[in-house]
Amino acid sequence: MASHTKWKSQQVLPIIRHNLRRLEDGSNKSNKDIKPELTAQNYALINRGTTCKEVNQYRKSIAKECFKYNRKNLVHAVEIVVQCPADCPPEQHTLFFQECFEHICSTLPMGKKCVFVAEVHQDEKYFTPNGTMISKDHLHIMFVPAVLDNKHDNFQYRLCADALTKRGDMHKFHPTLQAHLHKKGIQATVYRKKEGDGKSISLSVKQLKEITEKTGIVLNASITADKLAKMLVSTITLNKLKQVLEQKNIAISELQETIKQLNQHVHSVNEEHNLAEQALAKMQEKVTRLENEVKILETPKEQSWGASANWGSSTGWNETNKQKDIEVEL
Repeated sequence: MASHTKWKSQQVLPIIRHNLRRLEDGSNKSNKDIKPELTAQNYALINRGTTCKEVNQYRKSIAKECFKYNRKNLVHAVEIVVQCPADCPPEQHTLFFQECFEHICSTLPMGKKCVFVAEVHQDEKYFTPNGTMISKDHLHIMFVPAVLDNKHDNFQYRLCADALTKRGDMHKFHPTLQAHLHKKGIQATVYRKKEGDGKSISLSVKQLKEITEKTGIVLNASITADKLAKMLVSTITLNKLKQVLEQKNIAISELQETIKQLNQHVHSVNEEHNLAEQALAKMQEKVTRLENEVKILETPKEQSWGASANWGSSTGWNETNKQKDIEVEL
C-alpha cells in the first residue's frame, strides 16, 4: 500500500531529517516505533548529499529550475510511502523497493532528477495492543513536484503538486504499480480488483497505525471504502460483545471472591466455635472435679464409740465382776 503527502517549504527539512534518521538531538519523539538499534539496517536508493542540509540544498537547486507562483501555501515537495506487502518473500524485499522506485520515477515528468530522498526503513517495529508486531519495511520517496511548463519563457518545468496528485492518477497508482511488479516477476500484492462498486481508498502509514491501534484491524493491501466500513462495523460489534463478556467475567470474579471470603469467614467462625466448645468442656470437667472435692469435704467421718476395746467389747471389767459374784456365792 502507498500514500501521498504534500509538504510546504518550511516542512521539508524536518521531514528529510526524519527520513534520513539524522535528527539534531538523536531522538525520534514523533515516532516511538523507531528502534535506534535497527537504524543501521536502513539503506538509500539514491544519494543527494552527506548531510540533511546538502540534500535540502539539492532540492532547492531543482526548485530554482522551475517556475513557481508566489503563494504561501505552495507545495515544494511530495512524499510517497510504499509498504512492502505481507505476501512478498523476504528474498524479494530489496528488489521490490528498487522496482517501486524505478516505477515511480518513470511517472515523474522530470524523472529521477527531481527525487532527493529515497530511503528504505527497516527500523520501525509497530505492535498492536495485544503485542502482535505488524510493522512492515517501507520506502520513503520525496521529490520536487516539477511538471512541464509551456507558458513561461526560460522555464522547462514549473512547480505544481496538484498536477501530479490528481484523484484519477491516484486511482491508477496501485494498479499500474501492480502491473509493473508482475512484469518484473515480483510476488507482492499492492492492488486487488475492486469488489462491486466500491472504490479503493488510500491511507497513510500514520492512518493505518491509528486504525490498528483503535480497532485492531490490520490492513495489508488496498481496500474499498465499503469493505472497510463493514470491517469497522463488525469490529465495533465484536468489541461491544467483548466488553459485555468482560463485564460478566468481572461480576463472576467478584462473586467468586465474595464466596471465597464468606467461606474463609465461616471457616474462621467454625474454628472459634470449636475452640469455645473445647474450652467449655475443659471448664465443665474442672467444675465437676471441684464439686466432687466439695462433697468429699462435707461428708462426716464415722465415730468408733461402741467399738472401743476398752468399753463395749473389753473383757477386763465385766469378767472381773462376774468372778467376784461367783466367789461370794461360794
